[in-house]
Amino acid sequence: MTQEELAQKMGVTQRVISYYETQTATISLDAIAKIARALDIPKRKLLDTETEPDQATELPKAIQKQVDKIRTLSPKAQKTVADMIDALAKVQVSTDNPSK
Repeated sequence: MTQEELAQKMGVTQRVISYYETQTATISLDAIAKIARALDIPKRKLLDTETEPDQATELPKAIQKQVDKIRTLSPKAQKTVADMIDALAKVQVSTDNPSK
């Protein structure tokens, strides 16, 4: 959604939305309620300052350590690791589905 679209749904100008985004204006509770309605989300979601990791994408710590190590490798070495992972994934798929 663009600033202009949000502004239209809230009945304000795009400039007001820009001010809110850049934190150069204080947002009233009424404005928060309007934004929440325009975005079709609960008000508390707008007010929640703690970011929770997306559990669907959060990796186990041991895997995250391996990913961090891979990031330190050269691009060529990273590609080699990626190719190895792809090959292992294909082996796993063929083992899980012998007909393929």
